Amino acid sequence: GSKRMEMYKKISLISIPLDMSDVLDEFIDRFGIPPREVRRLLKISLIRAISSKCDIKKVEYRDGTLIFSSDKPSLATWSEVFGHFNMLAIRGTTAPTVQARVKSADEAIDLASEVLGKYFEIITLSEEDNAKKEE
Repeated sequence: GSKRMEMYKKISLISIPLDMSDVLDEFIDRFGIPPREVRRLLKISLIRAISSKCDIKKVEYRDGTLIFSSDKPSLATWSEVFGHFNMLAIRGTTAPTVQARVKSADEAIDLASEVLGKYFEIITLSEEDNAKKEE
């Protein structure tokens, strides 16, 4: 009942990787190891939150491919992300997308949450560096 609704509310408020970790820890404390569907929901919430923060318009899984779309992809940030994930590639020229071949929707969700977590970490660190330079 109300405990479940409270957890769904917390899941919907996930905005950074640390939030997801905190909600997962709380879930484990209250209910034990969460089923796969709950872990998947946590990752999807994180993917939605980070992609909107990072100006990534769409994250989709289609025909064995994970695709990140953006109106103006930050090539500097993506090149840094590529250093951590060698399976990523840029496709297209007029509206470039970042893509990776994956075996399943679950693998796509796992990879998307890891890639976006790293993307968020990189832009957060560069914002902190820029703030320090301005001091």
